[in-house]
Parts: sequence; structure tokens; C-alpha cells
Amino acid sequence: MEDIDVSVNSGRRNYRSGFYLVCTHAQGRIMRKERTTRRRGYYTECCGMPRLPTLFPLPKPTPKRITEVFEKIESALSAVVDDFSSLPAISMNVFYQDEILWSGHFGSKVYQQPEMKPNGCTVYRIGSVTKVFAALFMFKLYEEGKIASIDDPLSKYAPDFAIKNPYTNDNITLREIASQMSGLPREAPCFFDCNTTSAELLALLKNRSLVLPPWVERSYSNLGYGLLGRLLTENVLNQTFESWTQENILKPLGMVNTGFEITDEVQKNMAFPYLSKGQRMPFMDIGWMAPAGQMYSTIDDLAKLGMMFAQPEKQKLFKTATLREMMIPTDIARDGVTLWGSPFEMVFKENVLIRTKGGNIDTYDAVISVIPELALGANILISTTEYTRADASKVSTMLYNLLTCSKTERNSL
Repeated sequence: MEDIDVSVNSGRRNYRSGFYLVCTHAQGRIMRKERTTRRRGYYTECCGMPRLPTLFPLPKPTPKRITEVFEKIESALSAVVDDFSSLPAISMNVFYQDEILWSGHFGSKVYQQPEMKPNGCTVYRIGSVTKVFAALFMFKLYEEGKIASIDDPLSKYAPDFAIKNPYTNDNITLREIASQMSGLPREAPCFFDCNTTSAELLALLKNRSLVLPPWVERSYSNLGYGLLGRLLTENVLNQTFESWTQENILKPLGMVNTGFEITDEVQKNMAFPYLSKGQRMPFMDIGWMAPAGQMYSTIDDLAKLGMMFAQPEKQKLFKTATLREMMIPTDIARDGVTLWGSPFEMVFKENVLIRTKGGNIDTYDAVISVIPELALGANILISTTEYTRADASKVSTMLYNLLTCSKTERNSL
């Protein structure tokens, strides 16, 4: 995807550039102090700016150094829309604190109908971004005392759950499942055609085995999140995961265009999934596995979710510490850069940790991201990856590369 691929120049940069500088309180005074201490000959890291900037509302109009970033993003995303098909539909926004700084919409919701442009309320499926809601559900049960600990074994709350563990005598725990460290197989025995019940699926699992010992290496498991969402809602609350999510997350946050079932009404403002040559792909209904990847949403709705994580101390749905715990890494990848959490995928960038969650279903591609240390985040939704080399994860990376680099480096990108 050379059209929007961005590689940042090598060399260490610090948070005194890019978005960090714009968001720093009394930046001029602090920088003057830094220059003074340098001239005196005893400048050290402890004498410079604090580890993280003090944030303040951005001035109006939005500073040029930030609008230039958005112009580059717009140019890149416009370039990946196929002229013949007008696909894909792409929607993206960037938010800071409780304000959407920028949003952009490109391509078309419908094959060869360029006038059918997406907007902030256009619906896309979000795939594994659904796992964020399943993790929120688990942590909420812990907050409310309905589970004693997220280090409890799943079998404590779902006695019929059993899977062979050839490595240890331990039962896998809720935390291990949420952080993808349980060693569970990637997919359920029913794969993606899960028109089944928990009882039927649990009967099949008794003859399956873990693929890795817990806590040895991350092993991504859609099955694990299906188990979390289904077994805990059914056994602890006697309701469905879908109804709990609607009542406890979507409705309180005002996420009115987010849900599970793709009705005729939902499709009225949907960016449709397409295979090659304009062939509409049928919507996949993953049934029992819905907690792992069934949901749809819009960038406007996802901004509301992202703002909750960006400023945990200002939201009312969860304890501040709960959301912060969700965003703590539980494992580091072999590349030494990527970290894993529950369920976020994370990477260090300029002294802060970018938390992201990606998702794919049908032909859709989705990524949400947040940097709570900067109260900054972004969402990108793409309707089909069949007509372009656009990649939601690369677009997200491009954004943060641009926001955190200096002006000289930004001009070279």
C-alpha cells in the first residue's frame, strides 16, 4: 500500500515536537527555561519538561501544524479510492479531549455510485473491535462484585466449561482469556458458522485441547472472547451479551448507530461490503461468537467510546482505575515494540503508548486508537479492502507518525 505508506526517519525524537508541543501548557515559558539551563551548562533530563505534557484546550482555529497533518491524511485517503468503482468507503476522525478535531469521508457506500458518499453516521462493521465491549463487560462484573476476581478460572462461573490442558493442571482464568494468553485455540469448533448454543459448543470443547500453555506466548483467540461474553452473561446475569452491551454501554454513551443485528433500517446508511467486480458480499452472522466480532458502528459513535478511554477520570460508567487497568500491557511481543493488553494492541511512540484495537469481518477493516496520556484518539473505518491497498492499521500509524514528528520531519513524509 505504497499510496499511503509512511516510514519515519530514524533517530530519537522527543515529545517537544508535533502534537505534544501544541498540547503543552505554558509551552513558551517552559522552553525558555530549558534554553536557559542549557546555556548554564547543567542541563539534564530532570531539568527539562515533565515526562508528559500538561494538556489544555487547543486554540481556535486549530493550529496550522495540526491542520497540515489532516491535509496530508486527506490527500492520502483520497488517493486510494478507485475511480472506476468509487470504492472503498472510508470514514476517519481524530478527537482530542471531548472534541472531534477532524473528520474525513472518502469514496462511496455503493459500487459505482460516487454520489453516495459516507458521513459521520455511515455504518460499517467493526469485527474484533467488538472485543472491547466484551472486555468492558468482564471488568464491569468485577467492579460490581458479581465475579470475585478476574484471576478466577472461567469454570468457577461456568461449571460446564472444560478443555484439555496437556501442559499444567491449572484451569484457564478470565484474565488469561481477555489478554489472549490462555492458550485457547483461535477459533470455535463451529468456526464462523455458529448457529449453536453454549451447551452444544461446550460439549464439543471437551474433546479439544489448549494449543499453548497459559502465559507462555500470546495466542489470539476469537473463541476465548466468545466464551467470555456468552458464558458470563448467561451464567452470572441470565441475559444475553447483546442486551447487556446495549443497556450498559451503548445507551449510556449515546451510541445510537451501534449494535449487532443488521436490520433493513441499519442498511439504509450502510457502507456495503464488496468483493471484486462489484459483487456484494452477504453479511456474515457469527451467531454464538458475536462477542468476538459481530458489531457494527460509525466513526461518530466510536469517538464517544474513545473519549471514555482518552479521559477515564471524566467518564461516569466505570471506575477510573478500571479503564486504566484495561489499558495496561500484559505481554510484550518478540519484536520488542508491540505490547498486548485486554484487548488492546499497543505500540510505543514518542514516550507514550498508543492503544489500538483492529477488526475485520466480511470485507470491512476497522481500527480504533487512543493515547490517554494525551487525551487523543482516532477511528478509521473502511468498507472493503478488495479495491485498494488501503489498510486501516497503516492509516492509523501514518496519523501518529505525522502528529508526533517535528515540522522538518513532517515535510519530508
